[in-house]
Formats: sequence, C-alpha cells, structure tokens
Amino acid sequence: MKAAGKTRTNWEAAAAKPPPDGSDPDDAMEPIEWATTELPGPKRKERGYQVRIDAVLRSCVAAVRRRKPR
Repeated sequence: MKAAGKTRTNWEAAAAKPPPDGSDPDDAMEPIEWATTELPGPKRKERGYQVRIDAVLRSCVAAVRRRKPR
C-alpha cells in the first residue's frame, strides 16, 4: 500500500492542526535544557543469573571444542 501511495494517514489534516499547547495531559511536554541534562548512569544488575549462564555456556563451548577436532 505504501509503495502505491495508499496510506491511511491524512497528512494535510495533520499539517493543519496546531502544535500541542500542553492543555491535554497526553500531549504535555516539559521543555528540556539539553545542554545541561545529565544522562542516568547504568543500573546495577539485580540478579546474577546472566553471569552464571554465561559461565555455563562458555564451559559447554569449551568442552565441545575439546572433543571435536577441527
């Protein structure tokens, strides 16, 4: 449909609407000072399962490589 130019979006109607003024809570946007905004740091892992499963997978790969000559 997109290649044929048959989309359901009415771009003319969308362009005619004014930008959101913040009166609708769903459209509300706070102005952001991007130059002074700090990015949040990475969160610590809550569970160590990923480290354990990685170790299990590494040992499995190592065992398969030992058994199977290339």
